[in-house]
Parts: sequence; structure tokens; C-alpha cells
Amino acid sequence: MNRCSSRGVTLVELLVVISIIAVLLGITLVTLAGAKGKADLLATLANQRGADGVLSSYLMDYNGAYPYWGEVGTNYAPFDWDGAVQIEYHWDQPRYWGLYLHALGYDGWASLWPDAHASSYEEIRDSDCPGCGIGYLSSHMLTNTVYADPIFWHEETPYSKQYFRGLRESDLAFPSAKGILILRGGAFDGGRIMEIVHFGDGHGSVLGQDELKPGVIRGGVDYSGFPVYTTVDGVQGRDI
Repeated sequence: MNRCSSRGVTLVELLVVISIIAVLLGITLVTLAGAKGKADLLATLANQRGADGVLSSYLMDYNGAYPYWGEVGTNYAPFDWDGAVQIEYHWDQPRYWGLYLHALGYDGWASLWPDAHASSYEEIRDSDCPGCGIGYLSSHMLTNTVYADPIFWHEETPYSKQYFRGLRESDLAFPSAKGILILRGGAFDGGRIMEIVHFGDGHGSVLGQDELKPGVIRGGVDYSGFPVYTTVDGVQGRDI
């Protein structure tokens, strides 16, 4: 009579199975994390698209002029919020353009993070700079280059406030390659620094810093990966 013999699982076999499961789980987690990272980048790009839409509406209403409330040729840019002057300097404008538009009746809060809204203003202000008054910095910055005459960005041009002014869309060369909005602080995808950028022709892109050619600021200093801040010839120059 035949007898069936049963054999238990050895420790080695058990370890092999556990190792295989661990490898498969690791692959799955990495895949899921990568998918979530890309989804977050796309969500941020969509958020910036909303900010770009608000900016475009303003441009249409103001004959293509970028948001500018300063006094031409000076460093003074007074901003009245609820009856109090809060912003006083020319180079604050690229960071506070959303607040300015909001005061004019546009949805300037679109320039913040996706979960920000008007009712969270106090929280945003206090966390940004407690006691400093206005603290509404747009997460999606406007390029500095639309706040100075293009000649200002030439290295040989003496630094002077006489070149401070607001520019128009008609001053913009290479619109498909000229960044107008950029996510302040950048984003990450698997440890790689990405830039969320909307361009002068309205299209947006998620680009690695290594895919962007460096912008050049006065003194010949390179800001690799941050081309929408300043470039040679200002808005006449090419970003990528």
C-alpha cells in the first residue's frame, strides 16, 4: 500500500518566498509613488493654468499690459489694500500680482496653491510673515522681465530705476519659448527638480531644470533652471 508523505516548507524556501514578495511590493510602491508624483505635477500645472487664465483676462481688459501699479522710473509701487498702503517697492510686483488682480475684482487667489482660497487669507498672511501686514505671495510668480525696459538686462547698462516700467504683450518676442509664470519654489518628481511654467503663447509645461537653458541676470550670474526671472534682453530674449 502506497503511503503519501508530506514535507513541510523549509526555512530557505520561506525566505525565498518572502524575498520575492518584498521585491514585488517594492516595485509596486515605487510605481505608485511615481504615478502620484506625476499626478501631483499635472495637478499643479492645471492650477497654474487657472492662474494664467486670470492673467489672460486681465491682459485682454487692459490692452495687453501686464499688472503694474508702480510709478514709472521709480522704486515706489504703493498698493492700497482695505485703505492701507502695504506694498511699496517695484520688485514686489512680480510676487504680488495676484493680490493686485484680486483687488480689481479678478480671481487673484488662483495664483496661490490649489487648496488656497479667499477665506484662508488670514492664515496665509500670518504663516508667511506674522505681523508684516500683507503676506499674499503668489505661488505662481510673474517673470521679472516684464517690469523693466529690455535694455535694463544688458550687463553694460548702468543700474538705474529710470528703466523700471511695466511692459505689454506686444513687447514679447518668442512667445512660445518665453516663460511668463513659474511655480515659486519649484516641484519634485522622484528627487528631480521640476519647473511648472506657462509661456507667452498660453501653453504650459512640466520641465526638469536640466531641460531649461539658464537665464542671465546683471553681472553675468547664471540662474540655471530659473529662466523666467531674468534673461538677456528681458522679454526680447529667449528662455528655452
